Amino acid sequence: MIAAGEKESDMFYGIELARGVAALMVLLSHYAHWLTDGPTLLNFFWTGVDLFFVISGFVFARLLLSGQVSPMPFFIRRFFRLYPLYCLAVLTYWWLWPTPPQGISLLFDHLAMLHTTHSRAEAFYLNPAFWSLPVEVEFYLLIPWLTWLFRWRHALWLTALVSLLVRGVIMLQSPPESESLWFFLSVHITGILPEFLIGVGLYPLVQALARAPQRIKRRYTGLSMVGGLLLLGGLADFFVTQGDAGFAQHPLLRAYFGVLCALGYALVLAPLILITQSSSTDARHHPSGRTTQAWGYRISLLLGSLSYSIYLMHNATPVMLQKLWPSLSGPTLALSALVLTLVLAGLMHRLIEEPARLWGRHLSRRWHARRPISPEDI
Repeated sequence: MIAAGEKESDMFYGIELARGVAALMVLLSHYAHWLTDGPTLLNFFWTGVDLFFVISGFVFARLLLSGQVSPMPFFIRRFFRLYPLYCLAVLTYWWLWPTPPQGISLLFDHLAMLHTTHSRAEAFYLNPAFWSLPVEVEFYLLIPWLTWLFRWRHALWLTALVSLLVRGVIMLQSPPESESLWFFLSVHITGILPEFLIGVGLYPLVQALARAPQRIKRRYTGLSMVGGLLLLGGLADFFVTQGDAGFAQHPLLRAYFGVLCALGYALVLAPLILITQSSSTDARHHPSGRTTQAWGYRISLLLGSLSYSIYLMHNATPVMLQKLWPSLSGPTLALSALVLTLVLAGLMHRLIEEPARLWGRHLSRRWHARRPISPEDI
């Protein structure tokens, strides 16, 4: 339950901000070679995708822990939320890049979200960011089953433990002759489920802190923020300074690096959500937008709204710019690509993503009048 006087949407103000930050982190990691020489913190920002997985788990936790779900309306909403914009992005990258050796089959694999079922080269050929979409869809397909499973007490934590063990077995067993199989298992639900479940487990913990006395809330949110930043700082330092050589010497760390990143982001996300709850209330009481809270609220919602488009299209804009101005490079290219990405993301959100999402809501309501969750939750 949400604390008295508290709106559920207040919790998602911080989530929208985190979505925008995660998208910009992934963008900066892919632009890093134009901005810096050698590995830096920017290269570590690829772990923004782990933050996305935690956010997905958190957002769907309310549904997962409710004990009920109407599958078809849920799947309709997710299809129209995810696929139309993804389809346009795939066609855009296909137009930008030369025809691959696999020919038209690679395009069909991407459109069917099967591009991570063959090899790393195919999964990353059009756009490296596309690899995370199939596992997101797999999580959606699991939700009705997990909702049923989580009716039993402690089922969430037992499922998380089993998924951690499965990930460890997969990541620690990677002989060269089975690289394709290893890659398949590591980038699908078999390898990524622990990160979603960290987000799911975060939801009841945030709710409990939201109801706690102010003194306890401040103490634990402070510890959570400091612990998360220290963990992420240590992981970033290891990644930047040690790289593949360090992972070769510490296979267990390599196996659970993404999970540890997800845990670090969850520890930071909890206080962010709680802090932004009060800011959200202030912002709603100042519709004129003259307060700092109101501006922060609007910017956070805008970043969250554009995050999916930014994530999909940020690797296309540098190619577009270099086709027009071949001499463009370095920080100038990175800054120009960032601006173009934001403009393009705004247009795509307004013209495609939002209309498709609203149409999906409409169809899901027609399919089933009874809705276990409100559409704004997803």
